[in-house]
Amino acid sequence: MFSETYTSSPKTVATSIHNLLRSLRNLLRTSSKLTFLLIFSLTTQANRGQGNITEKQLQSPTSYVVDFWGIENGLPQSSVTSIVQTRDGYIWVGTTGGLARFDGINFTVFDTTNTFILYSNRIFKLYEDRAGILWIGMERGGIICYADGKFQLPKGLEKLRDETITAIKEDSSGALWIGTENWLFRFKDGDLENISQLTGLSSRAIYSIIEGSNQNSLWVGTASGLIYLENRYAR
Repeated sequence: MFSETYTSSPKTVATSIHNLLRSLRNLLRTSSKLTFLLIFSLTTQANRGQGNITEKQLQSPTSYVVDFWGIENGLPQSSVTSIVQTRDGYIWVGTTGGLARFDGINFTVFDTTNTFILYSNRIFKLYEDRAGILWIGMERGGIICYADGKFQLPKGLEKLRDETITAIKEDSSGALWIGTENWLFRFKDGDLENISQLTGLSSRAIYSIIEGSNQNSLWVGTASGLIYLENRYAR
């Protein structure tokens, strides 16, 4: 009676495991919203099980499964400008051709042809506040929000309809700070204030906003420098 022993090189084993994982990923993609997270975990664990894979290799780009989604996969446009994952698990993608919501399998597209409240397809900024409200800033379309399963334009924000929204930040008091190509605004309880005018700041594009450590201050990144605001007065 004869027996045959077959041996495989570590490289062959690694290739087989990765091929198996890729097949599994393709199968799961049709049935799970979290496939990409699951496969990432499986791949990492498989690599760790191959004694020849070092920790340094695990940290390299070749250790990760990379997927790509473009127009052919459902995105409205390939130029992605902003991404937010909301607390319900959806990934919202802002593009220069509309807004997309990704559930892990499919994209649902919202644009000016099917969502009348979107005044522009060029989505520049996405932001989720502490209440779970998604804020959507557009180029020359102002800002709207998505709450309770529908798009809305809160009272007071219609004044920004022609503005290009470049930054959004909620502070500890619940006020929403909105940066545009020209101004800095503060919005709370339906009241919209032009902080740039109140503080005597010259017109400048606002690119980034963070709250200071004392909660009464704000750091604002602009096209012409960094601004510090405290109690509404710039210094």
